[in-house]
Amino acid sequence: MIYMPAITHMRPVNMQFKACMETGGQCSFPQAHVTLNEKQRLLMQGQEYKVGIKIDMPESPNNQDLGMFMVCSELKDADNLVRAHTCRSAMLEYKSPSIRTIQKLMTLPMILMGFLEENQSIAVEVFPKYVEDVNHPITDVYVEIQSHKIEFYK
Repeated sequence: MIYMPAITHMRPVNMQFKACMETGGQCSFPQAHVTLNEKQRLLMQGQEYKVGIKIDMPESPNNQDLGMFMVCSELKDADNLVRAHTCRSAMLEYKSPSIRTIQKLMTLPMILMGFLEENQSIAVEVFPKYVEDVNHPITDVYVEIQSHKIEFYK
């Protein structure tokens, strides 16, 4: 019998933050907690995994002016001990004002009809070569986007 581990495991990441009543913005960094399947191991021991986070961001003036931001992640075991921690930088793909104008003119009909959105999907690979520890399997993933001004859809 041959066993092939799943190629991809995807989980929704629902970001939470505390809102500032005075400024109307974010008072905390957006954070999320993702629980992996505790009844059955999701990750196979000895198997190498790439762990990444995809952020869908509007191409808003705020995000264009944001520049670089940090995406941090922690992997914890059932004893709530941190087994891996990392931070990676990310940003929207830069487009010059003239390129943005040309793209908007070309895609305007599709945007107006609702077939396209003015957004970018940012893929951040936080753990490029994670290997599951047989003695301390990961049960929880924590994510934090270190920016108070970032705007995102999901």
